[in-house]
Amino acid sequence: MHDLPKAKPRMTQRDKWQQRPSVCAYRLWKDRLAWEVRRTGGLLEGVSWVELIFYLPKPAHALPSDRHTTKPDLDNLVKGALDALTHKDQTISRIFAEKRYDDGAGCRLELRWG
Repeated sequence: MHDLPKAKPRMTQRDKWQQRPSVCAYRLWKDRLAWEVRRTGGLLEGVSWVELIFYLPKPAHALPSDRHTTKPDLDNLVKGALDALTHKDQTISRIFAEKRYDDGAGCRLELRWG
């Protein structure tokens, strides 16, 4: 999916009726990712491992060899992606995840599972 991956924001009960921009952007990204996955074969139910590679915008000062060490946090990106990809992620016993700078093909999430 060629869309800027969104990290799962910290949410409260108030977010059910108060539409904060960060929560709305996350929910939109999550719904688009879930739709794309369903369109191409369904949610990842019963898988044992997942590999997620998040390609994020590269700042002007970053070199191609630099590691992505700025926000969003990798664990929040993983939480957001798994919320969109599975109803219950309890069957997943291994997660491989990485943040990278955009390689010219656009901001996106690459996904493999088994």
